[in-house]
Amino acid sequence: MFRLSDFRLVRSFVLRERRSYAIGAVLVALTSLFVVTVPKVIGAGVECITTGIRMDRLSLLCLALIGVVLLRGITSFWMRQVIIGASRRIEFALRNRLFRHLQSLDASYFARFHTGDLMSRFTSDVDAVRMSIGPGVMYLTNTVFTSILALIVMFSVSPRLTAYSMVPLILLTIVIRLLGPRVHRESMAAQERLAEVSVHAQENFSNARVVKAFVREEVEVSRMANLSDRYFAQNMRLARTRSLTHALLWLFGDLLVLVLLAVGGIEIIESRIELAEFVIFKGCQMLLIWPMIALGWVMTIFQRGAASAKRLTEVLDAKPKINDSRVVPTASSPLVPHHGVSFR
Repeated sequence: MFRLSDFRLVRSFVLRERRSYAIGAVLVALTSLFVVTVPKVIGAGVECITTGIRMDRLSLLCLALIGVVLLRGITSFWMRQVIIGASRRIEFALRNRLFRHLQSLDASYFARFHTGDLMSRFTSDVDAVRMSIGPGVMYLTNTVFTSILALIVMFSVSPRLTAYSMVPLILLTIVIRLLGPRVHRESMAAQERLAEVSVHAQENFSNARVVKAFVREEVEVSRMANLSDRYFAQNMRLARTRSLTHALLWLFGDLLVLVLLAVGGIEIIESRIELAEFVIFKGCQMLLIWPMIALGWVMTIFQRGAASAKRLTEVLDAKPKINDSRVVPTASSPLVPHHGVSFR
């Protein structure tokens, strides 16, 4: 299971964007509030119909429903704009910092690490971290707010029915706890297999003349096929784990509906709750299904992001054995550009 300490390399970047994340959290809360308001408005409409149709009140409820949906759309748009925008700026700063740090390392470091592996960390690993602090944070926060508000409304309608509905949620927590570490291990291994493929491809591209001079084309093709097979097999193992997680999430979502029909139907028959209250409860319960599914997806994102963050931390923690930061290129240095072009 990942820990927050795994993301320590982006802590300073996140603090720099704390204003955006704070605004995003407010927008997430408003979006969740509007989402939970929709079932309550629909329930009020059902009550209006069952107790006798009053066109003036029904028209107001329709306008209120349209207004709530529009407000939900506006806050949802800005929520994505603010949080995803912050994660993109962090990705930009992190990639620049990583490149700047690589430039400060001496030749001995690059002799120990292949270029393809560094390219994999520079591209896919940075993107995986960005997914964690962007969509991952957004959907996790949205899941928490929506679930809390929905459960509050459900409990106000029927504490007994809410208690039965909590059983699938408890089972979901157990599944995430059991499958989370496995997803983390498989994600880490997938990133390593990708690095192996990148290393082999880079070596062959940069040494194409040597490969052809020694007639090693078939050998290198066979080796690439073997590395690709390992990468494919590892991703298939990761896909199977993710598929199992999503299948169980959908199962628990169906269990929620089953509990509602079985227990909620009895509640209505015995006149413990009204039809309008049942509609409100069903609407809020259905709102829990997507957070359940999103939670498994978010956990996968965080597991993969934590694995990538560790790989990036390994690069950023490396220190040059020789400090050449004070070396000034001379006129004969090949790094000094000619024709008046500045080198940066």
